[in-house]
Amino acid sequence: MRDYDEVTAFLGKWGPFQRLIFFLLSASIIPNGFNGMSVVFLAGTPEHHCRVPDTANLSSAWRNHSIPVRLQDGREVPQSCRRYRLATIVNFSALGLEPGRDVNLEQLEQEGCLDGWEFSQDIYMSTIVTEWSLVCEEDWKTPLTTSLFFVGVLLGSFVSGQLSDRFGRKTILFATMAVQTGFSFLQIFSINWEMFTVLFVIVGMGQISNYVVAFILGTEILGKSVRIIFSTLGVCTFFAIGYMLLPLFAYFIRDWRMLLLALTVPGVLCVPLWWFIPESPRWLISQRRFKEAEDIIQKAAKINNVTAPVVVFDPVEQQEQLPLKQQKVFILDLFRTRNIATITIMSLLLCSSLHCSLAATSNPTQTLCHSWSTVLWRKCASLNSVGTCRLQLLVHWSGHVGKVWDHVCLCHAVCLHCRTLPNPGQEHGSGGRLHGLQSGQHHRSLLCLPRCLQQSSALHPHG
Repeated sequence: MRDYDEVTAFLGKWGPFQRLIFFLLSASIIPNGFNGMSVVFLAGTPEHHCRVPDTANLSSAWRNHSIPVRLQDGREVPQSCRRYRLATIVNFSALGLEPGRDVNLEQLEQEGCLDGWEFSQDIYMSTIVTEWSLVCEEDWKTPLTTSLFFVGVLLGSFVSGQLSDRFGRKTILFATMAVQTGFSFLQIFSINWEMFTVLFVIVGMGQISNYVVAFILGTEILGKSVRIIFSTLGVCTFFAIGYMLLPLFAYFIRDWRMLLLALTVPGVLCVPLWWFIPESPRWLISQRRFKEAEDIIQKAAKINNVTAPVVVFDPVEQQEQLPLKQQKVFILDLFRTRNIATITIMSLLLCSSLHCSLAATSNPTQTLCHSWSTVLWRKCASLNSVGTCRLQLLVHWSGHVGKVWDHVCLCHAVCLHCRTLPNPGQEHGSGGRLHGLQSGQHHRSLLCLPRCLQQSSALHPHG
């Protein structure tokens, strides 16, 4: 009794059909790279200080000294969340007193930014931070936005596989692609932070679901040898392309709404792929839709210019292979045998460590676009996909756990080197808010678990 790979061996390993599927599915991953860390630019926090109303009756001297200063890196910078009490300095200005000469500024009473903030536009024209004043007492909303996006990623990781089992790989692939693109577009019209964040959670669900389903569809259509390359170098490399294009887009587009619009365009361009990417023949067979699976393989044979058998899938033979009752699998099956458990643990360790390093090196400082080349290098050096694919290839072709540990050490060395790069935020005073946003991004290390398990089980289904 022959299995699927034996039945379709006549197609060859790397014909035009396989190359078409390989590159089209990989290309559908590019928008995932955009959304993964787009919040770094969408929620960038520029320099800011309290606004002093133009209507305030202040002399030029008092207007220039209306904001308290603090020392940072040996120079004086204005405080971001405090100003001198406006009524007091208006009174001093009316009396003709001069700041620093007649009045000791250190003894003046201070107040919060009652009239809002003024944001520097040296780097960003606008972000969600400047749009809704997510600074000072409201600065907790920025890291929460990032964390909730990865909550959506977590939810999407768990439901995407079940949905594709129920409704088909192709249907869910394009449905999640529509969710990711459509809700990213709707974010452009957000009227407040709450609306933006809710939509961002849904975008996170669509983003990871698109990634996982494309991963599954490719591994089911392609042959054994190409399957390994697709699930490592193919998927990860094209995710990396999207990831590295993100700072390029952000460098030229400094308005967050226009940036979001630009990031949705590649998703729209993926729509024509519906007519080129077929459904998974394996899934069709599991649903006993043999005729549809046969048509796909016959079309693939025509594309590869090979002669296909008159009957590719014998219904009687396939019925004998299909179990009467669908076997249920659980997450604990990844630890059932020693071999698959070792691979799973190695994947989890590397994936978690790299995502932590990725979040740490994706420093959302206010001068991020200004030092675009530094940011791009950090993206390249800390890229989780490159580490993951190299790990999986090592496990598949060498089988030596020691080499995997060598790779883990190498990845950490690269990521540690990223931390030695000059931090532009220190030059312009981004303050303690950075720590909160980075802490929010560290949720990614935990939320990558389902994707690691998906990759481990897909590459080594038999333990």
